[in-house]
Amino acid sequence: MDPQTDFESALNDRFDKMVLEGSWPINVVRRHFNNTAMEELSNGNIKDWGKKLNVKFIGEDGVDSGGLTREFFSLLFETSPVFEDNGFSYNADLLEKKHYQLMGKATSMAILHGHPGPRNLNRTIVDFILENKEPEEIPECCIQNAEVKAAIEEISTATKETIGDVFERHSHLLEASGYKQLLSVSNRDRAIRTMKFYYCFYKYIPPMLQFIEGLKLHDMLLLLTKHGENGRALLCCDTKSTSMSDVLAFFVPKFSKSEHEKADEEMIVYNFGKFLKKVENAISTDWVKMNSSEESLKEVTINLGDVLQALIGCRSLPRNIKSGEMEFDHLSNQLSYVNTCAPSIIFTRTKELVNYEKLEHHLICIIVEAEGFGLA
Repeated sequence: MDPQTDFESALNDRFDKMVLEGSWPINVVRRHFNNTAMEELSNGNIKDWGKKLNVKFIGEDGVDSGGLTREFFSLLFETSPVFEDNGFSYNADLLEKKHYQLMGKATSMAILHGHPGPRNLNRTIVDFILENKEPEEIPECCIQNAEVKAAIEEISTATKETIGDVFERHSHLLEASGYKQLLSVSNRDRAIRTMKFYYCFYKYIPPMLQFIEGLKLHDMLLLLTKHGENGRALLCCDTKSTSMSDVLAFFVPKFSKSEHEKADEEMIVYNFGKFLKKVENAISTDWVKMNSSEESLKEVTINLGDVLQALIGCRSLPRNIKSGEMEFDHLSNQLSYVNTCAPSIIFTRTKELVNYEKLEHHLICIIVEAEGFGLA
């Protein structure tokens, strides 16, 4: 068995055991998502964490057959204060409540439910999680804190004449990082290294250790460590992005036997691909929700992640579903609709959608009107 198949098989075996244990009902309020989601997870007992999730967004229609669970985890990873700037936040209250550990457990559950993972941690942190490996150097891309970044830039370019003033401005940052010496041109490289390691790594050891403890749920840490590249793909922010070609290949069209209908369907598939290519680089559009009484237009930006969030429930293709369906209803005059659980997209008003502009407008309706748009 090749490593990828072995990895998928291990995940599927664990998920099958969860299904046999029953379901864990999770009820959340979308407008108070993070608070209600974390409260539901915090109230879970040992038996709950061994079951398959069944998510309900209170006040909304929809039965969870996988799509709502994927959306739940997508919103959780996106809105949680546990994550910050491609790493972890540092919050004493969250540490005391063990929210970092809770997020590790949630990550384990998300992966088992087929979610593509949080994908919001830099490689330095992921290497520590999977290999217990401290970094030898800190890449520039890991320095996300604007104040620290500016201080490092000033220190690195200071001269003998200006180094004293630079030290005075940034002494609080240097002292907090553990650098106690008087700053000079000769020792500034050491000062910069100390700041990088503290503000990008050592400061976040407590949150990381809690997250690692949570990731041990269902032996997920062991499994991700054994299959390192798979683990990195699920956790790393530099994971290869889903492309329009990936999405177009994922949704398999169910063409009609009628040649007349099939001709329209082929153009709809073509226009769908054209739309995906356009949003791959993000598009801006003026929009007002269809049920809104607002007179002024609101500009929104839509990217490929938003498309996937609306069609599938997460911003990347799910791990455990190989393909979705694209269907055509030539009789309906309603707005096209999606089933995030299947997943599938059913195009209606097919005569209109052979025109690209109308198809684009049609799809923007679906995406912007989706419950999670703006939260994901």
